[in-house]
Amino acid sequence: MSIQLPPELLQHILLEIREDKPSLKSFSLVCSTFLFMARPHLFHTIRLRPAGVSRFLRLCDHPLQTISSAGVQVFALVQEKEEEKDLRKSRALNDLLTWCSPDEERTLPTILSNLKRLSFTWTGSWMLSEEGEMRLREFQLVTELSLSIVAFHNYGEILRVIDSFPSLEALTLVKRFKQDDETESHLGQTLREVWSHPDTLQTNPLTISLKTISLQSYVDAWLIRALAPCRTLREFQCHYNKISHLTVERASAIGGLLSGAGSLESFSFTIQEDWSIDDNTGLVDRFHRYINLTRNPKLRKVTLSVRHKTFPLHFFEHLKEANIRIETISLHRLSNLVAENESEFDYDRLDAILQYPTFSRLREVILDVFIRFGPESVAGQSPRKTYPRPNENSSAVQKMETKMAIFRSRLPLCERRGILKLQEEYRFSWGSD
Repeated sequence: MSIQLPPELLQHILLEIREDKPSLKSFSLVCSTFLFMARPHLFHTIRLRPAGVSRFLRLCDHPLQTISSAGVQVFALVQEKEEEKDLRKSRALNDLLTWCSPDEERTLPTILSNLKRLSFTWTGSWMLSEEGEMRLREFQLVTELSLSIVAFHNYGEILRVIDSFPSLEALTLVKRFKQDDETESHLGQTLREVWSHPDTLQTNPLTISLKTISLQSYVDAWLIRALAPCRTLREFQCHYNKISHLTVERASAIGGLLSGAGSLESFSFTIQEDWSIDDNTGLVDRFHRYINLTRNPKLRKVTLSVRHKTFPLHFFEHLKEANIRIETISLHRLSNLVAENESEFDYDRLDAILQYPTFSRLREVILDVFIRFGPESVAGQSPRKTYPRPNENSSAVQKMETKMAIFRSRLPLCERRGILKLQEEYRFSWGSD
């Protein structure tokens, strides 16, 4: 049985419920047409742990399997830290990549023919046979690759894996490059020598055209260097948990990568440390000594999430005379440095800097305004573990309005240009109010 409804109406219904799994499941049970339309939303992502690989492959083996028609977009093999001791015995990744159906007609790349994003954690060279590594090249449509805590004998091996995907555009590297235990001592000395003599780093340049590189946590400086040159790079994101993680070596490697990226359009820099500090860590000097964004004439968007009294000011001052025309600036977590009568951050100075020619084409300066609220601000709402927003007439909303007014008064020149965009950010806490 099939229910006849205009396709545009069905698409509108799907758009409304695509994030609501129970509703999607109900929608898919109406008829075969609805099931076909809902399946890509229901099975958009597959996340497996090593223990679930054999069961997943049994499903793929079945002659009536429907995974291949689900339109899976994201596939992730996730291993937890506590499983690290068993990694040497793990064949899960290789079993996935070398699997073939009994009729020899289906492999993982054919089952997941629409795949756009691949994600692996705790990945090592011992997990991949030659056949498994070759099978990676069959993921013709994969445009995004995420590797978390990878361990290979050398940087050439990991670059070869990255280079396996012909359509790859976005690369995310999370945490440190870990060396195989058997070669760790030797490689440690070798890599120290490489740092002293960078020209000795023997790796072949990537043949793919990466447009986005995202570095999260303490990715090795040598691996960052090995990604250069990357002349097609348009977006660069860098996220460190602590200021100390941006070492001289990493700053230098990032600077080298970006100096050859004349196509760079977007730069994002985050330090997660959540406390206000003076610059007694050398962050400003370390950053600007090695990272020079004035060499990126196409830079249009800057995102900073650094709770620091002076870093954002120095960052934009270094750009104010550059032959660049920034269009969008996003500043996060600065609202914690403002109070009603005084500010720990020099907003007047920031307001003045943003009037220089480099910022003459600014369309928006985005700042998030943060307010924490508690149980008193949600009185009358249905009980739940957490709450997205306070009541409209609560004290938290009044605090938000006051804080937003303060921000507008602190950046009058940007406010007058109509480019100041304030975003509300509420966070529930049982101990607030």
